[in-house]
Amino acid sequence: AYRRAAQHNASLSENSLAEYRSLKASASVLAVSERQALETFSRDELIASRTLTQVRAKDEELQRNQERLRADEQTQKASKSEV
Repeated sequence: AYRRAAQHNASLSENSLAEYRSLKASASVLAVSERQALETFSRDELIASRTLTQVRAKDEELQRNQERLRADEQTQKASKSEV
């Protein structure tokens, strides 16, 4: 009975080891695709961050130009009213 139980445990261990190796291989394959996806998301985030910085800078430039044009408009209106 002991020998039979020991053989059963050994075969169970072999099956468990085979399952472990199979799961480990699957996890390794998934890890590669997950790592690649993370790298892609990181690159996309960097590009989006740079684009946002550029858009904000352009917005600030346009706001300064708008303020300058409004000041010029007020100056011209004041000049016309003096004439």
